[in-house]
Amino acid sequence: MKTGSKLKVELSTETHYYEIVVTDDANGDGKMSVLDIVAINNHIVDDTKKLGKVYSLAGDYNGDNKLNVQDIVKINNAIVGGN
Repeated sequence: MKTGSKLKVELSTETHYYEIVVTDDANGDGKMSVLDIVAINNHIVDDTKKLGKVYSLAGDYNGDNKLNVQDIVKINNAIVGGN
């Protein structure tokens, strides 16, 4: 499962589509890595590289509804084994 994956739910009378958000998977490759840090950094510093909604939600690792350097630090710490 990775961020951006599509989920189709068929009920008896209707069909719903959802996009999956995987916390820490800001680049949509299905795993936490330095590439997620790069994607978040680019989102912060380069207006031409803004992440879409589900990728921004996935990158909000600390859950404060903001995509910022605090998320980069948290993901980096998780990658290297910190808190």
